[in-house]
Formats: sequence, structure tokens, C-alpha cells
Amino acid sequence: MFGRRKHKDDSAAIIDFWRWWAGARVRVQAAIGDGSVGSLAGEISGKVKAIHRDLHWELAPGRKAQHALVVSPGGVAALRAAAARWRNAAPAADDVFEYFDARQADDEFFDSRIQIAGHHLELAELRFAVDAGEDAHDLDVGVFHPAFPDMPEGARVQLAFLALDWALGEQQVELWVGQVDALPVGRPDLVTFTELRAAVADLAAKHAEPVYALLSAEDRRGRPVMAMIQVPMRSARWPRFDQHVAVTVRYPARPNGLPTDEALTQLRDLEDRIESVLPPDGEVIAHETTNGVRTIHVYADSTTDKASAVASVADSFHALKMTVTVAADPGFEAIAHLRP
Repeated sequence: MFGRRKHKDDSAAIIDFWRWWAGARVRVQAAIGDGSVGSLAGEISGKVKAIHRDLHWELAPGRKAQHALVVSPGGVAALRAAAARWRNAAPAADDVFEYFDARQADDEFFDSRIQIAGHHLELAELRFAVDAGEDAHDLDVGVFHPAFPDMPEGARVQLAFLALDWALGEQQVELWVGQVDALPVGRPDLVTFTELRAAVADLAAKHAEPVYALLSAEDRRGRPVMAMIQVPMRSARWPRFDQHVAVTVRYPARPNGLPTDEALTQLRDLEDRIESVLPPDGEVIAHETTNGVRTIHVYADSTTDKASAVASVADSFHALKMTVTVAADPGFEAIAHLRP
């Protein structure tokens, strides 16, 4: 009934990092002040890479504190949970240091110049095109600079992604930006980075409470396939939830393969029971239903016992037959086919 793939538990390395930091932060603060922080780079790197060898780190100006310590997955989904667990274990921010698990937006980027592909660009001249459908859960963004018509495509794309990271922050880009285009020519509706940021904030506000989408299709035999998903269905929304727990349930079906009224009531009851044991370390992200089978897709923090808790619910629910399988899935690949 219950299968598990082992994961690397980074808890000990995270605890060790913060124990080290309690004694080292005064040295780091002093080194930032006198410009000698490079002498501590190897020591900091060693502690970060003990959590995972591919994590990135940086010291940056803080948003509310003087300085920020950032440990980032660098856009790699498999590292996001480790960075998030590192951040969750951090001490409370104070006037000197605050802590982030993703690179933050930086207005100063747009007051600087950059040399790329033989061009010197004033970054204040960057502009953005923002496109969204009426029911869109992300924004397609075009990036334009007056120098783009004379630049090779690779350099344009590189600067476009840099500009988005500095305009919005790494996590906001992953959450709310869909397609990214480096525009070779301008458009009349281009906006500044502050206006882009406002558009993203408006979209995020619409998703402050869970938003669900109902999807429907047909299988090869013409039978209905139904799915309910949280949107936007992106793993960056739940950075610690790197474990997929699939509950596959067989139910009494109508001739078209969808559940009878009684079976539907039982499925809702089961899902309610599963949801009750998950917070704050897991969540039901989606379910899909077809041909007498519903699969409930749970994602959880692999360092917790949520997979076992879900299995216990399934084991005690005798109204329907089901199996539970568990696998590492930090990128939500198991439900990629449900992305609208």
C-alpha cells in the first residue's frame, strides 16, 4: 500500500549552519564594513554547501535591515526545499541582518549601466510589455531596451531574465511570470519596472486565498477526464513541499466512468480527512478523476511525517479501496500534465 523513496535529510546541516552563524555573524558584519568579506567566503561556502553542494549564497543590501544573507536554489527546483528549510530555521530578522531563500528585487539595478555583447546599456531605459488573459494566472512579459535591435538574441535574452529577477525578485518571477520574450522592437504599451511590479502585485493579491480551476478533457475512448487544481500550479508556491504523495482511489462509477453520487460524497470525505492532517507541512494540490479512479495529489515536506499521516488516513478509510505511493518530486513533475 505504501511505498517510499528515501531522501537526503538536510536538517543536521541546517542546524549546524545556524549554530555557526550565531558566532560568526559579528565577524561577517565587521568584514562587510571594512571590505574584507571575501576572506570569509570559503567559510560561508563550506557551511552552505554542507546543506547542498549546489546552493548559491550571497550577502546583499537588506530591504529592512542593513544586510541580507541569501541562500538561493538558483532556479533549480530540486534545491528549492533545502533553501526554504534553511530560511525557516533562521533567527528573527533584526536591524543588522535579514534572511531570504531567493534573490530579492533591487531598484538600484535600474540606476546602473551594464556592458554586454559590446554594448553599454543604461538600464533605466529598460521597458516591459505585460500581457494577460481575462482568466490568466500568470503574466507573459516582454523586455525591451533601445539597444536590443542591434544586439544578438542570446544577449537580449540574458539581459531580459536578469532584468526580471531584479525588477521582481527570483521567487516572484517563478510564481507569476509565464512566457518571457526579449523584444527586438518596441511596443507602444511598454511600462517601467515599477509598473510591472504593480501588475504582478495585483495578480498576486487575487490569489491571496486558494484559487481553483476545473479542467475537463476526454481520454482515447471518449470518456470524460476531470481535474481540480490549485492555480498557479507551480512548485515555487510551496517551496518546502518536495515530496509527492499520490492517493489512488477506486470508486463505484457511472457508465461514463465518473463517480456515483454516493461515491462522490465518499471521495470528498476522504479528501477532507487527508487535508486535516497536512498543515502546515503539506497540501492537496490537485485531484484527477476518470474511468473509476481518482488520484489525489498531495505534496509535503519530505523531512516531516506527512506521507505516513496520509497513509494512515487511507488505511483507516474502509469505504473505498486505494493505494498510496510516495516519491521525491520537487518540480511537481507528477502533475505537469495538469498544468493549464
